[in-house]
Amino acid sequence: RDDAETVVLEKPIEQFLTRNLTMTITTMVKRDLLLQVGLFDEDLLRAQDYNLFVRLAAVTDYVFVRHPTAHYRIHPGSITESGPGRRWAVFAFEKFFEQPWVKPYTPLIRHRICGFLLEDAVYYQARSEFKGQLSLLGRVFKYMPAEPLAFARYFKSFFITALKSILVR
Repeated sequence: RDDAETVVLEKPIEQFLTRNLTMTITTMVKRDLLLQVGLFDEDLLRAQDYNLFVRLAAVTDYVFVRHPTAHYRIHPGSITESGPGRRWAVFAFEKFFEQPWVKPYTPLIRHRICGFLLEDAVYYQARSEFKGQLSLLGRVFKYMPAEPLAFARYFKSFFITALKSILVR
């Protein structure tokens, strides 16, 4: 219902694999669910929350309220703004391949990882950092069969940056 105070998404794994629907400061989780799926993955420097939200979405429903519960701002110098931000999202999503629920979602996870890699490639391209883009190449090859169009976009970006770095010399 459009006038309902809340919206319930039943095990919204596909929605969370497509985009992060919540933030840590607005999320409440029952303790038994956290113990069931595991807490924040401390091996991840960033994207710990996103990784946890996806694992939760695989086993439980989410209830969203229809009004803002917090405000979030990104400012220069914040962790969100420092460096290529999707590197940790890639690590977080690669960890899903270890999960028992992953098989039906493998193409979606691979697609999302390709998108993250492409975002980081654009970050390096904007800064004319050819070496940064080159460092992503092996990972792009790993997920290429799942996403030939993302791969083509990456290589277009990669070669533009390479040409710029050669012409600037």
